[in-house]
Amino acid sequence: MSDPQYADGLYFRGPRDDAPDFVIGSMSIRKARFISWLNDQVSDDEGYVKLSVTKQKKDPSKWSFKLNTWKSDSEPSQAPVSKEEPTTNVGDDDDLPF
Repeated sequence: MSDPQYADGLYFRGPRDDAPDFVIGSMSIRKARFISWLNDQVSDDEGYVKLSVTKQKKDPSKWSFKLNTWKSDSEPSQAPVSKEEPTTNVGDDDDLPF
């Protein structure tokens, strides 16, 4: 397992003690550092660089953005998807017991 890589220039801190309940925290981006780091990353087939959000062990009020390099071992199923409405075979009303 390789060492985790953290996003450079991207910072998140949990809410202040006096913040309203709906505030989750605050995020800061050091633009030049983050763009430089982001340009060095390899994106997936759809052009995404994926990050996992983790709490820091030393200070749980601070969060980190770890590069998510997980890849599936198998290809997704390519089974065709039918767009037709499903049908059920219901007998005539004469078959009903009531």
